[in-house]
Amino acid sequence: MIQEFNFTTDEEIENNRRFRLISLRAQDEPEFRGFKMIPAMERYIKRDQFDAYEKRKIKDITGDEEDEKMDESMTLRASSKAKELANEIELNRIKGQKIVRKIRERIIKQFKFTQTQKTLADMVIEEQVPNINLLSNLFWTLYVEPRRPLYPSRRERKKVKGQNVSPDEVSILVNIVNAYDLPVRKEKLS
Repeated sequence: MIQEFNFTTDEEIENNRRFRLISLRAQDEPEFRGFKMIPAMERYIKRDQFDAYEKRKIKDITGDEEDEKMDESMTLRASSKAKELANEIELNRIKGQKIVRKIRERIIKQFKFTQTQKTLADMVIEEQVPNINLLSNLFWTLYVEPRRPLYPSRRERKKVKGQNVSPDEVSILVNIVNAYDLPVRKEKLS
């Protein structure tokens, strides 16, 4: 029976595939974790959408040990060595997949936990008190230093007499401090 402010019954909500898909995505179930777009209508959701989730839940409830015992009994029943080897390889592959799945789930849970943890710096934003040294440096750069950024600074070097220098020994030293908006050469395509 529908009560005041209840538009549907609880049974209808639980049986609604769209609501179930949204709630499983919110619970971060592995089968529904990557869903970005959920259809607007329930009829667009396939009936077999939840089969993999239900199978995994049944395996989790019954336990993985029974599956391993069943797989081991299959290997014992195999008649030839080749079949036994193939089943052992298959068993190892399945065990590896289960271990990888458990590790992946653990890492995702830890990642979600670390994302929800907040530090004091995340919650409280304080402006730092200006330092006197910074203010004095700012004052020095604004008023005391000369404002000629395009003029190069020249340094005195050791003078060499012209008769001792050969053309192979002469080198020019250029220090480029800053450069803006320089054109870039484009090679011609042949």
